[in-house]
Amino acid sequence: MADEQSKRDAGEIGKLVAIVFLVVVALVLIMVNRDEVKVDLLVFDLTSPLWVTLVGTLIVGIVIGFLVAKLRNRR
Repeated sequence: MADEQSKRDAGEIGKLVAIVFLVVVALVLIMVNRDEVKVDLLVFDLTSPLWVTLVGTLIVGIVIGFLVAKLRNRR
C-alpha cells in the first residue's frame, strides 16, 4: 500500500517538474522575442509584439489540450 502511494507521489512530482520546466521555457522564449510581428489571419491582419503572439498561441494550445483530455475521459 505504501509503495503505491510513493509511486503516485513520485508521478505527481514528475508532472509538477515537467510543468514548471515548460513554463520556464515559455517565459524565456517570451522574454527573448519582443520584436513587432505581423500576423495574417484569415479575415484580418494584426501587428503585435512577438511575445503577445506566443502567449496567445500558448493559451490556444492549452485550451485545445484540455478539450482533448476531456474528450478522452468521456470514453
